[in-house]
Amino acid sequence: MVQQYRSICPQQGPLGAPNAGDSPVTNILDSGGPSPLGMNCVIDVPNTPAANASDSCSHGTHVAGIAAGNDGFGRVGVAPAASIVAVQIFSFDPQRNAKPTVFSVDLFRGLQAAADAMVQVPSPVTNTSPRNNFVLNMSIGGDVFNVPCSNHDSPAPSTQLPGHPTLGALMDGITQLQERGVPVIAAAGNDSSTTGLAFPACLPGVIKVGAMRNTLAGNQRTWYSNYPVLANFPNETYFVAPGGAGLIGLPGIESAWIAPGTPFHQSSGTSQAAPHVAGLYAMVMAGFRKLDLVFTVEAATAFIRANDGSVDVTVDVDGVLRTYRAVRLRNP
Repeated sequence: MVQQYRSICPQQGPLGAPNAGDSPVTNILDSGGPSPLGMNCVIDVPNTPAANASDSCSHGTHVAGIAAGNDGFGRVGVAPAASIVAVQIFSFDPQRNAKPTVFSVDLFRGLQAAADAMVQVPSPVTNTSPRNNFVLNMSIGGDVFNVPCSNHDSPAPSTQLPGHPTLGALMDGITQLQERGVPVIAAAGNDSSTTGLAFPACLPGVIKVGAMRNTLAGNQRTWYSNYPVLANFPNETYFVAPGGAGLIGLPGIESAWIAPGTPFHQSSGTSQAAPHVAGLYAMVMAGFRKLDLVFTVEAATAFIRANDGSVDVTVDVDGVLRTYRAVRLRNP
C-alpha cells in the first residue's frame, strides 16, 4: 500500500519542485490554516475498523481547545484567556491509505521555527530574563524508551525518511526554548507501558504528561497511558492529568471538533492530558507576569509542585503501588 505523504501547510512546495510537499521553515504564518488538499482525513482503506477511520485532522483542534479554548458561552479550556499559535508539523497522505503522521525532521524544524520566533526580550525586573509569553505543547508520540532518549549522536526515531536530525539536535532545540522561558510539554504516549515514555516525551528537559481517569472514587490509572519508572528518568518532570477513560461508553475529555455539525467531541489519551498541563503553565506564567516575578520553566515547575496546582496520587501499576504528581485544576 503506497503512502505519499505531503505537508498540509498552505505554503507547501509544488509537485516537481525541490521542496515538493514541504513548507518553508522560515515562516510559520498560517501554518495551521486550511489545507489545500482539503480536510478529509478519513482513512479510505477496505476493512479498516471504524475506530481507525475517524477524521484524524480533528486531533489538533481538540487538543488546542483543552489548553485554551473559549467559545464565549461558558465552554472554556484550562487557560481561556490565552491565544493559540499553531505550528503545523504533520504530513498527510492524499491517497488516504494512512493517517497523518509526523516525521522527526519536521518536529525539529517546528521547534526551530518556534525558537526563532521567540526572541529574548529583557524583563523589567532583571533586565536579563526572557519575557516570551509562550508555552509549547506536543501531543504526539512515537517509539517508547525506558530511559531518557539522550544518546546525543543517535538519529531521532523514525522509519520513514533518511537524513533525520540527531537526538542532540532536538535536545538543543528544546534547550533554546527553555532558555527563552518557554515550557515544552509532551504527551507520555498511549502504549500502556509501565516502564517508559514515548518519543519525544523521553527527551531530557521536556515536561512529560501521562493520563489519569477522573471518577467519583477519585483519580484512577488509565489502561492506555505510559507510566514510567521515575527513578529511570532522574531530575525529569512527569505529571499526570485528566485524559479520559479511553473506553467506549465511558466519558472522555470534551473539547472542540471540526466535523460539520459536531462542534464538540469526547476523546481520550495522553494527547488530551498534555494540554491540561500546558494550560496550567500558561496560567502560572500569567500570574508571574502580573506580580512582576521572574518567570523561568524551573520556577514555574517548582511553584506547581509546591502549591495547590498538584497533589501526590498513588496508583496500582501491575500490583506495585507508585506515587506520581497529578495536576489539580479548579472548575471554571
